[in-house]
Amino acid sequence: MTKSRSKKVLDPPALDMGTEQTRKRLRPDPIVSAAQKWRKANMRDAPALEASAREIRRIYQMVASGQLVRATDLSEVKTHGVHVNEWLAQRRRDLYIPWSKLMGHRMDIFVDWLIMEVPLIQCDRKLRKRNGYTSDLIERSLTLYSVMSGAIKKDPRL
Repeated sequence: MTKSRSKKVLDPPALDMGTEQTRKRLRPDPIVSAAQKWRKANMRDAPALEASAREIRRIYQMVASGQLVRATDLSEVKTHGVHVNEWLAQRRRDLYIPWSKLMGHRMDIFVDWLIMEVPLIQCDRKLRKRNGYTSDLIERSLTLYSVMSGAIKKDPRL
């Protein structure tokens, strides 16, 4: 006689939210925080600024990923029918490099905020400027990138 063994149904593991101390240290994505502020202020170009910030972060991370230990093959990933390598090369050549040259020495503040996720208050302190200077700098920089990419149309009537 054989005994039938019942299979136990395993519950999927619960999402680990970490300890209370860890949750206190977590900060929201700076792009999300800035986009909420722009939408609350009823900025007409808020979606274009948010998309530009996400694109700049993506380009920066893809270029800097060559410095990481993990190997990636970007030829297998496609976006809108174009290989990522081609998209990255085109956007970097046509937009990112000219924009970063126009940014000049302000680029390090932008990278601190966007990539390193340094709070805006600390960026202001680093520059020894009043509160809000870095926020204005970021908005102007993203507006410039959006205009260069064509996401925001320059209209003399506005």
